[in-house]
Amino acid sequence: MDLKKIIEQQILLDEAIKKAHLLKQDHQEEMLIALFTEVGEFANEVQSFKYWKKSKKINQNDLLEEYADGLHFLMSFAIKYKCNSLIEPLVLSKDINYQFLKMFNSISKLIKNISKRKVEKAIAIYLGLAKLLDISDDKINQAYELKNQKNFERIKNNY
Repeated sequence: MDLKKIIEQQILLDEAIKKAHLLKQDHQEEMLIALFTEVGEFANEVQSFKYWKKSKKINQNDLLEEYADGLHFLMSFAIKYKCNSLIEPLVLSKDINYQFLKMFNSISKLIKNISKRKVEKAIAIYLGLAKLLDISDDKINQAYELKNQKNFERIKNNY
């Protein structure tokens, strides 16, 4: 997937957040916690791990919004570590739960020693989640743009 347009939009959002919140220092730890949280919220929307639930009604709009939230934080890391904008989805298993576990593991690896290679791998695994769920590149782009607009509105309204 070519993430160039998304990265360009993320640069503008990151600058707007920095300006609105007068951020001067690095906030990488907070971004990693946010990334864990957003991937967890996405997993919660997918519901695949909820073995105790018989009825799993998935709201596609909520699912896409949560996916976009995770993508926002990944793109911030991609910008910081000057990642390639062309990243192919990495599907490590047809089992979505295993893919989620590998995603969480890839985020954990960023804590110890973050690097361009590790960020690109995390993005590839995240794109792999979308592939497993048959979320097209167009849907990813649309979801990102919608959430990006919402985030700019939040900044404007002192969120």
